[in-house]
Amino acid sequence: MLHRTRPLTALLATLALGAVCAALAPGGSTAQAPQPSPSLPGTWRLDGDLAQARQTVRQAVEPALASLTPDIQRLARARIAETTWVPQTIEIQASSDRIHVAFEGSESRTFETTPGQPQNVFSRSGVRASLTQSFRSDGGIQQQFRAMDGTQYNFLIPQSDGQHLNLDVLMQSRRLNDDIRFSLRYRKQ
Repeated sequence: MLHRTRPLTALLATLALGAVCAALAPGGSTAQAPQPSPSLPGTWRLDGDLAQARQTVRQAVEPALASLTPDIQRLARARIAETTWVPQTIEIQASSDRIHVAFEGSESRTFETTPGQPQNVFSRSGVRASLTQSFRSDGGIQQQFRAMDGTQYNFLIPQSDGQHLNLDVLMQSRRLNDDIRFSLRYRKQ
């Protein structure tokens, strides 16, 4: 048994050393942080009817609440509504050292952080979450809101035509039987 372990250990060590040498060699690959897409900055307006967008959100939320008792459903619906209202416009400013995202509509929320650096934010009812904004490999932005009872991800994804942006939302909570997922489409102004 010992003679089998040594060759495997030696092989793994050789592979690891080779990867390190390749990364450090001139012209070798070095990991770079993702950068914002050139089409990302600007003002984006909801592409379509506001009432239909709100219906899209409701259709995503209701199945996740179906197994809760009516009293808990009412409370959960109110808490979820604080973070799933539909922005009519999204303003984005992005550089390698700063991410600024402003959502405007029935409410206004602005988030400005250094990529990867967590920051405390609060809902209108005072619930604290840790927000981390970062760039995605596709040039978009990921916002992660981690609160005591769950996590919400907002993915702001510029489309290849440079004129459209998707806002994909994923909410996860151990209190819900299913994740909440929906997508809204925006057009550049």
